[in-house]
Formats: sequence, structure tokens, C-alpha cells
Amino acid sequence: MSDWDLIHRFSNDYLTDSEDVAYLQEASTEQGIQAISRTLGSSIAAIARAVAARSIIEVGTGVGVTTMRLAEATPDAHITSIDSEADHHVTLRELLPQVGLETSSLRLITERAQDVLGKMNENSYDLVVFDVPAGDVEACFGDAVALCRPGGSILITRALAGGAIADAASREPRVTAMRAVVKMVAQDDRVTHTLLPMAEGLLWAQVHPDNTV
Repeated sequence: MSDWDLIHRFSNDYLTDSEDVAYLQEASTEQGIQAISRTLGSSIAAIARAVAARSIIEVGTGVGVTTMRLAEATPDAHITSIDSEADHHVTLRELLPQVGLETSSLRLITERAQDVLGKMNENSYDLVVFDVPAGDVEACFGDAVALCRPGGSILITRALAGGAIADAASREPRVTAMRAVVKMVAQDDRVTHTLLPMAEGLLWAQVHPDNTV
């Protein structure tokens, strides 16, 4: 095991989940859905709390592991969670009575993000979180910038493509797709950005405070 793997394991073991997050994580595993790691999920929750997000879009609900983290970090926020897989939302709705996730503060939209984001209110959201394949992120990033209030944040999970993004010889489709996303964000003059090399990787873009697009 490499030093990097040991660091990831230590970080994951150091952090703890609430009972509700752990319950949904177990349900995710049972459904064959790979939720993001505890390290990355905790970081997203910390960012949501730090920016005092009150209106959040999540693209890629799964069965609600990250949704629960966001709700715990920002209890006064309204979360709109989008997933194209109807089964994911059916499962989450079945699990909601078992966790402390207020249905009044959660809206589930079962559609492709590409089909719905462009119809939502611009300049209205503090935070957009993507946990979907890189090709979907690339198709939706422009809409995400438009949806964010000036100063809002966009978080893109799994931005290191399992570490393969650093291997210049890798030509796997998922890797080249994420490279395209990383390059696109870097070239977008409406945002500033940073790439956090933790766990699966987190690309954090912040919309310029004077952005009016």
C-alpha cells in the first residue's frame, strides 16, 4: 500500500458519520451505488457550512448520502436534488422516514440535469454539487454558473478520476472526459477555481462576485 493510500485510509478512519449518513451509506452499498468517500463527503459538507449555503442544487442524488451530509451541514437550506435514475429517488423516498431529512426542505427532480438546469432560476443558488460522470458535468457547467449567485460555489466530485488524471499516458474515456472538465473550468473567466487532491478529488469553482451572466 502506498503512502498516499495510507493517508486516505487514515483520513477516512479519522472522520465519523452520523447515524443517518451511515444508514444511507449502507443502503447505497446494497443498491450497488458507489457513494463518495467519507473524506470527500465531509469536505463538501464543510464547504457548504462555511459558505452558509441556503439554496443548494445537487446533481446526482444516488440514494441521498451526500444529500444527508448537506442537510446536516446546512439545516436551514433548501436542497434541490436531481437524478436521471428513477429507482434512486424511489429508494430515497422509501428511506426518508428512517432519517432526519426534512421533506419540506428537499425537492427531488427525476430528469437529466441537462434537461432541467436551463429551466431553473438564474442567480438563485449558493452551491451546486456535481456527482455525475464528467461528460454530464461538461454539458451542465455553463448552466451551473448561470444558476449561482455571484460568489456562489460549484463543487465537482471525483475530479482526480481515481488518480488516473495524473497519468499522462492514460486514455481511458472517463479520464479524458475529466481532463476536459478540468481544462474547461480553468479557462472559464467567470470563475476562480482550485483542485483539492483529497480522496477522489474535488474541483471547487467560485463564481466571481461581479458575475452577472
